[in-house]
Amino acid sequence: MGKGDCQTLFSDQGVIAHLWKDSKEVLILSRCHKDEMGTVERRQQAGTKINVPCPEAIKAYNGCMGGVDLSDEMSVI
Repeated sequence: MGKGDCQTLFSDQGVIAHLWKDSKEVLILSRCHKDEMGTVERRQQAGTKINVPCPEAIKAYNGCMGGVDLSDEMSVI
């Protein structure tokens, strides 16, 4: 798989599984997103920016993950 490639599987129960290639392979499961693609901006080694296609479920996760990461940092073990 090349950067931005995506493979999608659907279950009978309405679950969508996306396997998406960024710098590494990313697997995400969703019941609340449709099979729609968007784009994310990525910086290349030369410093230039390119738009890479990605599933909307991954865009939604990336938009909300900052709060989860902060919560994890502040949790006391």
